[in-house]
Amino acid sequence: MSVKLKSNAPSISHLFFMDDCLLFTEAKSSQVKFVKEILDVFCHPFGLRVNIHKSKFMTCNDVSNAKVDKFKMISHFHHTRQIGKYLGFPMLKGRIKNSDFNFVLDKINSRLAGWKMNLLNRARRVTLAKSILSSMSIYIMQNLWFPKGECD
Repeated sequence: MSVKLKSNAPSISHLFFMDDCLLFTEAKSSQVKFVKEILDVFCHPFGLRVNIHKSKFMTCNDVSNAKVDKFKMISHFHHTRQIGKYLGFPMLKGRIKNSDFNFVLDKINSRLAGWKMNLLNRARRVTLAKSILSSMSIYIMQNLWFPKGECD
């Protein structure tokens, strides 16, 4: 869903969580200026400031370096090719590969390794594994569609 602040304004799509915000716009200088204006209008009454060091923007691969430099000058944000993770979920770009889900297996393997060190009998370890490991993958699958290879 997108939001329009004025009838003739461009629409902006967004995600909010606590004090984090993701905004999605077209790669146009006018859109970057508009986002900057929205942030200023929002922050000013509350005496808030956007942390420039924690803020970044990402563009599609086909956006020219000249445009990226222009967006940096307008927003003062850092440019990145990969956002990384947001709320524990990778922000994937492009075609999804099995390797994009290695973090799930790494997380599961690290949990299992920790449990091996505990003085739990086999039945308790199996019960713990079933409850915790299934909830970890269910949380991730709420937002990401696992490739068949990862499920296997």
